[in-house]
Amino acid sequence: MKTTSVTTLSAIALACSMLAGCGGGGDSTPPSEPPDPGPTSYTVTPSVNGSGGSISPATAVAVPAGGGTSFSLSPNSGYTLSGVGGTCGGTLSGTTYTTSAISGNCTVVATFAPSAPPPASGSIKACFTVPAAGVRYGYSSINAPGTNPITIYPVSVVLRQVPYTYNGQSVTAAEAVATYTDGKTETVHWTLTSNSVIEIDKVSLHTNSTQPSGLEYPDNMQIGQTVQSPTDHSSATFAGYENLTLAGKTFANTCHFSYSDPTTNNATAGDVWYAPGYGLIKQVTSAGWTLQYSGDL
Repeated sequence: MKTTSVTTLSAIALACSMLAGCGGGGDSTPPSEPPDPGPTSYTVTPSVNGSGGSISPATAVAVPAGGGTSFSLSPNSGYTLSGVGGTCGGTLSGTTYTTSAISGNCTVVATFAPSAPPPASGSIKACFTVPAAGVRYGYSSINAPGTNPITIYPVSVVLRQVPYTYNGQSVTAAEAVATYTDGKTETVHWTLTSNSVIEIDKVSLHTNSTQPSGLEYPDNMQIGQTVQSPTDHSSATFAGYENLTLAGKTFANTCHFSYSDPTTNNATAGDVWYAPGYGLIKQVTSAGWTLQYSGDL
């Protein structure tokens, strides 16, 4: 009986070994899960930073994972495309932006900026041209910090065409009559020839005496060129054409001069700007005092 028992136990042990355990047979480790393939597409969201243009398409786009997409960028009039940012990454060719390979939700952000104005250009004669109907406008005065306040200064000017006599000849002249804070006036006359502007004379403030000038500005005056009066020692050096905005009004192609004028009260040197149809619209003296256009009257 003892021998039979041993043989039976050994057979059972062998069977268990072949079945890799006696708990029911086979490998008990559960099968592994397949890897998560992840999203099959991502969302690219376009937008414009501020204003000045548009991006197309303008709504979110679903892009396959690893793929890319393109956007068209259109500046408004007066604006240019200044750059494209966001989190997608990509390249810009002209006004088309193409994203890099998309690996997650991301953004494309376009930015537009105002176009730089074209360089000012013009003619000297245009800056001294007066409309037939005339014009009347006001001035404001600004004193630099630490300087003595100027109390007598022009507050308005009337600019018009008038018949006048110059060198014994009848001409059409521009007349600028400036009224000061004390009610007194100062008058300047100039005339346009075929190729220049001639300052005829000035009726000075408080004196009512007419002072001949003869200061002549060539129409093709070059930057840095200086002209001088043959009578009163005043001079002007052309600094160039500039666009100015004063009191909300833009003056294109103004003529900027540096001047020296010993006959001008409290303003014997500085800079002046003349605008087409308006004459003198700004003056900055070497003493730190500024006079400038403040609006039509």
